Amino acid sequence: MSHRGFVVRRGDLLVPYRNICPHAGWPLNWHPDRFLGERGEVILCTGQGAEFALADGACVRGPRKGQSLSALWVDLIDGVMFVDTGRAGAV
Repeated sequence: MSHRGFVVRRGDLLVPYRNICPHAGWPLNWHPDRFLGERGEVILCTGQGAEFALADGACVRGPRKGQSLSALWVDLIDGVMFVDTGRAGAV
C-alpha cells in the first residue's frame, strides 16, 4: 500500500492525509503541493471539485457527501514527522 500523503496545518492543527480521493481513487492535487481551495478553508479534489473539511477530512461537498479522506498516523519526533505504516489508514 502506498502512503503518499500531505499535511494540513492551520495554527495548532496538524493533520496528515493520504493523497487519494475516496470518490474517484486518484490523487487530490493536479498541481504539486496544492491541496487547498482558493481561500484555504477546505481540501479540494481538483479532479472533480469535491471539498473536504480540514480538521477531519469529511467530504462536505461532492458526489458522495459523507465519505472521508484517509488519515495517516504519524509520530512527531524532534520536529520530524514519521508515518507509522503499521497504523496507516482511515481513522
